[in-house]
Amino acid sequence: LSDPSAPVCHAWVCRDETESDLIEAIVGRVDPGTPVTWSAEGTPDPARFILPRRRKIVPPNDREEAPTTPHGRNEPPTIEMLVMQSALAQPLASQPVDTRLLRRHERFTDLFRQLEHDLYAPSALNGFPDIASLLETAERIRAGRQGRDDGLAFQLRHLLTEDGLIEGTCFCFRPTMGTVRSPDFVFPALGAGDSDKSVTILLVEPVIRDRWKVAVEETGVPSVHMLTLQRGVSLAQFNEMTSAGITLVVPARLHDTYPSEIRSDLMTLESFIADVRYLA
Repeated sequence: LSDPSAPVCHAWVCRDETESDLIEAIVGRVDPGTPVTWSAEGTPDPARFILPRRRKIVPPNDREEAPTTPHGRNEPPTIEMLVMQSALAQPLASQPVDTRLLRRHERFTDLFRQLEHDLYAPSALNGFPDIASLLETAERIRAGRQGRDDGLAFQLRHLLTEDGLIEGTCFCFRPTMGTVRSPDFVFPALGAGDSDKSVTILLVEPVIRDRWKVAVEETGVPSVHMLTLQRGVSLAQFNEMTSAGITLVVPARLHDTYPSEIRSDLMTLESFIADVRYLA
């Protein structure tokens, strides 16, 4: 550089899922299109993961009322309750379904992070009495974040019924099919409509990376649609997925993040729903 004092930016492009998992083990979960600023190691500040402005934790006196559990029990809200709360916060009734899905899922992510902060920040700041307590808390956080991945599927389930598709007739949600992994959605519902007609399988993977291979193998079906919020894939990966019988369903706003050569092969959520609406 001509100016040694100029800021320098380094980029690390992960080569595979293993590298991605290693990075997330250091900086925490990174959602598609959601930047995370990480301070230098050794910083004593416990809040070294700084969410961008649109994602900042809402101060206690400023935040909307948190979801509550039935009968006033002192239990954290479920993923489904957070999904319903995000729908109430972002109804967007006049907006296309692609827009509603993205906006509501962003709100769901905000609510989840706020809840996680409320539950575990006090313990993190005050310290743990012993290693067992630390590990127990870490396991609860890990399990909670795994459950968070279900948020997108539950969000879509709510949107489908909101758009007039009847669960149990037009589609079924995570039916038991005798495979390692049940599909997230089957259109029409199993046992509904003409048994001679083929069904459409939809898997939901917020971030696909290399996990699509495992998902297809565990589902045991030769051709599936996959809804994702991942911003872009390489041409090589897309061709590999297409050869495996996968059709990507990506909200319209994210299409520009994919190579121009493959954008016409992507489905929007709106076009997917139009295709499956009358299958039953």
